[in-house]
Formats: sequence, C-alpha cells, structure tokens
Amino acid sequence: KWFVYVALVTNSLDDILILVPLVLI
Repeated sequence: KWFVYVALVTNSLDDILILVPLVLI
C-alpha cells in the first residue's frame, strides 16, 4: 500500500516545512 506511505511522507514534509521557518526565526 504505497499510497499510505506517500501520505505519511507528505504529512511529514508539511510538518517540516512548517517547523523550519520557526527554527530559522
């Protein structure tokens, strides 16, 4: 079930993209 894995990775990337600006600031 690759689509489940892709969904988890996408959610992780979204979380990282949200956290990165907070860390840089």
